Formats: sequence, structure tokens, C-alpha cells
Amino acid sequence: MGRRWAEAVIVRDKTADTVVSSFIKSWVPYGVPKEIICDNEKSFHGLMMRELAKLMGTELVAITPYHPQGNTPVESFHRHLRKHFDRIRRTGGLDLEEVLALTMYIYRTSYHTALEDTPGRWLFGVSVTMPEEREIDDLMFDTNASRIEWLQKERGQTLERMRL
Repeated sequence: MGRRWAEAVIVRDKTADTVVSSFIKSWVPYGVPKEIICDNEKSFHGLMMRELAKLMGTELVAITPYHPQGNTPVESFHRHLRKHFDRIRRTGGLDLEEVLALTMYIYRTSYHTALEDTPGRWLFGVSVTMPEEREIDDLMFDTNASRIEWLQKERGQTLERMRL
């Protein structure tokens, strides 16, 4: 959870193959982590995961068994995940992947005092847009008109250079 960025995936089982595959698909697109802090689940410390960590130059760090305080950011994230996941799931009509996506959206757009920002803004450098914000932005600034204006200006300058 580098700087409070978290990923969560729904897995069909806890086999090493599934854990490694899920890790590659969900974390590696953001870059290779310096270290992976994990609980003592066997699949996180098996041969496949150790080999992947070695290949990436990543250190696997295990928290002390039966001492969740040693992993406070992750435990805090788990509380958030359970609370919002259950609340969204109870509304019905969504599959588990959709419920998880909405839960992660809430997490990533929530202010974190340790970051003094949201995880989404910290990672991407811009705010993760909420639907209401998009509507307000559209009313305040017509991006298509701006693009057309820019293209017309560039076209004019190109034609001018061609005449010289």
C-alpha cells in the first residue's frame, strides 16, 4: 500500500498460481514495488511468489503473526473494504466485480490524513473525477470548442508556414 494506494481483486481460490496471476494483473501495471508487505497466508510466501519477487527485485515482508497492529494501513484498508463492500452489495443488482470497483472508487476518492490528499490524486497527479464534477466542468468549459479552436489555430499556422 505504497502511500495508501491499494488494489483488491476477487479470486476464485488462494492457490499460488491464482495469487501470482492476480498480483501481476493488478499491481504490475503501476510499476514494480520495492517491497510487498503481506500477512502470513501461505500463497504469499510460496515458491511462485518468492520467484516472482526475486525476478522483480522486490522484497517480500511478512507481518508478525497474530499482531495486526504491525500492518495498520492494511488493516485500516480491510475495515474500509468490508464496510463499503457490504453496504454496496446490499443495494443489489450488481455482480461482485462491480461492487468491488465501486468500493475501490470510494476508497481512492476519500481524503487520507496521512497523505493529505486522496490516493487517486496522489498516484495520478489529478483528482479522480466524480460524476457531479464532470457535469460542472462541462457546463463551465466546453472542451470540444477548445479543441476545435486549437486545431483551427494550428491549421492556420501550418498553412502560413507552407506559404513561406
